[in-house]
Amino acid sequence: MDAQYNIGDMYRTGDGVTQDYVQAVQWLSKAADQGSIEAQNDLGYLYMEGIGVPQDYRKAFELLSQSANQGYAYAQNNLGTLYEKGLGVPQNYKMALAWFVMASEQQLDLAELNLGSLYFMGHGTKQDYQKAAKWYQKAADQGYGDALSNLGIMYQHGLYFEKDYAKALDMFQAAAQQGSSMGKYNLGNLYQLGLGVPRNLDTARDLFQEACQEGSDQSCVALTQLLKKRLSK
Repeated sequence: MDAQYNIGDMYRTGDGVTQDYVQAVQWLSKAADQGSIEAQNDLGYLYMEGIGVPQDYRKAFELLSQSANQGYAYAQNNLGTLYEKGLGVPQNYKMALAWFVMASEQQLDLAELNLGSLYFMGHGTKQDYQKAAKWYQKAADQGYGDALSNLGIMYQHGLYFEKDYAKALDMFQAAAQQGSSMGKYNLGNLYQLGLGVPRNLDTARDLFQEACQEGSDQSCVALTQLLKKRLSK
C-alpha cells in the first residue's frame, strides 16, 4: 500500500519522474482501495479539481470522507471546502466550519486560513473579527502568505484592529514576498490609491500584472482598468 501510494505521489508531483496524472490516478486508486488515507485524500482532490480524471464532486466527497473520518487533516480541510462551496453536497457552512476546526486543531495552515475566513464572513457562525484575526495570524505564523494578506485587509479597513495603512502595507509586502498573488493584488491597490505609500501607478501596474500572470482574476481586472484609465488620459 505504501509503495503504491509513493509511486502515485511521484507521478502526481513529478518527483523523480515525468509528471503524469493518469498514472498518478491509477496508482493512488490502488492505494486508496487498500485504505491509505493519504491516497484517499490525494485521489479525492484530483476528482475535486478534475485533474487526470473527469471532475466528479460526489466521488471526491466519498474519498475525502473516508480519509477525513480517520483524522487526516488535509482531507478534513478539503471536505470542509466541498461543504463551504456546495460541491457534491448541499452547501452547509456549519459543516464546513466543523471540518475546518478539526483540521486547524492539527495546525494545518490552509485550514486555519479557511476557518478565519468563515469567522470573517460570518458563515456558519456569528461574524467575529477577533477570531478571524486569531486564525489568520496562526496561518501567517506558519508562513502562509494569503493569511498575511487577509490580516493586511483588516488593518487597511480598521476591522478589529485600528485602521493602519502602514501596517497593512507591511502585511501586503510580506505576503507578496512569500509569493501570494492576493498579497500582490492588495499591495497594488495601496500603490494605486496612495494609501500608506506614495501613489505610484507604475508599481501598481507591475504588481497587478504579476498577480494576473499567476492566475488572479481580480488582478487581471484591476490591470485592465488601470491601463484603460491611463490610455484615456
